[in-house]
Amino acid sequence: LERVLAAGVHTYLDEYGKPTLTGEFGNGLSSSLAGVDPDGIHIHNGMWGSLMAGGLGTAMSWWWDIYIHPQDLYYHFSPIREVVDRVPFVKSNMEPGSGTVTGAAGDLDLSPSGDWGVVGADSITVNPDGSTTPTNPSLSTYLYGSQFNTDFRSPPVFTVDYPEAGAFTVHTASTKGTSPRIAIWVDGTKVLDKSARTSQSYSVSISAGPHTIKVDNTGMDWITISSYSFSGLGSTTDFYVLTSADGDVSAGWILNNEYHYLNVPQHGPPTPVTDAMLTIKGMKDSSYFVKWFDCLTGAVIKNELVTGVNGEVSINVPPMIWDLAFVIDDTPEDVLVTQDLTNFNIKAYPNPGKRGQLVTITLPAIAAPKATIELLDMSGRQVMTTDRSGGRIYEVKIPEALAAGMYWWRVRSGSLIGTEAVLVTD
Repeated sequence: LERVLAAGVHTYLDEYGKPTLTGEFGNGLSSSLAGVDPDGIHIHNGMWGSLMAGGLGTAMSWWWDIYIHPQDLYYHFSPIREVVDRVPFVKSNMEPGSGTVTGAAGDLDLSPSGDWGVVGADSITVNPDGSTTPTNPSLSTYLYGSQFNTDFRSPPVFTVDYPEAGAFTVHTASTKGTSPRIAIWVDGTKVLDKSARTSQSYSVSISAGPHTIKVDNTGMDWITISSYSFSGLGSTTDFYVLTSADGDVSAGWILNNEYHYLNVPQHGPPTPVTDAMLTIKGMKDSSYFVKWFDCLTGAVIKNELVTGVNGEVSINVPPMIWDLAFVIDDTPEDVLVTQDLTNFNIKAYPNPGKRGQLVTITLPAIAAPKATIELLDMSGRQVMTTDRSGGRIYEVKIPEALAAGMYWWRVRSGSLIGTEAVLVTD
């Protein structure tokens, strides 16, 4: 969803040179939202993605009264407020920038966003880092058939280079016309031609090396497409970055792209992204401070000094299960830098922990003698809190009624906040 919203923001910026505000977005019918995404993962991702893509503000959900309010999803809003206050969007004339992520290889999904009647790009190159040429290609949500609405036909052709054998998959969405068919050609040879149904996946094997892949609808009328997937190409992350006109300020958001409302409820939290490096282009050759923000709390979790070289700034991405935001400028994190925030790493043992089990949480020496310890679910909702004092080592009991799954310990100590992911088992 965040890719669709971000693509819309970029399209209007390119066409009109002005930022826009996505006043309404949703994720299906109101009656199913609470069951499909009770914790508002798509709300969270949609707001962060639309803002950091260059929107006038965050995209706004249509379903306030019968989804956000009854589910009490307001806790997704305050962390964005904390970060927005730190970004000089207007003062520095910030616009969408460019960059790359390395060290986080994964599968690539391209999600169409073009509405009815939009003629999409018919030739797209997928680059080794998962970026595309053209950038943010226009892909129609509708794959039109060979007999009706032929004026809108734009069957996409992808030029790819697989580093090793993998697969290419077409995922259909929830609506269709009369008798559509999905056909796939690899290097000019048709390898699949099947009657198309909604909400299905059609996959073909791809050998290592360069190929052209064409997708078409050989049936009568249209079917909607949710995504085109390339295994072994691209990154496990999506990121959006804004850079100032003079190249001395940058801000953005990076997402583990397996953390979305369809995947998490079915398969649980994804494997954390580790050892990733983000390189941002168009920055001055200077020294900068990078502030990393926890998107569940709005708190700064890391602050480090980096140097721009040859118009680029490269930063190590902290381990990430869901998402992180960042601001890069010449201002240190005043109070927190003097206390060496990078060493405020709490430790919880045992991890994994069982329901009803005592967990020992250890704080570093820079912690204050008082602490508030919270347990958050993976959407950021508080499920437990306790205030402690008198030391740096505390025993806390995992609630017995808690469902098994991934959670976060969050410890507030003075002006510092530390977090650690924890797996709770039966």
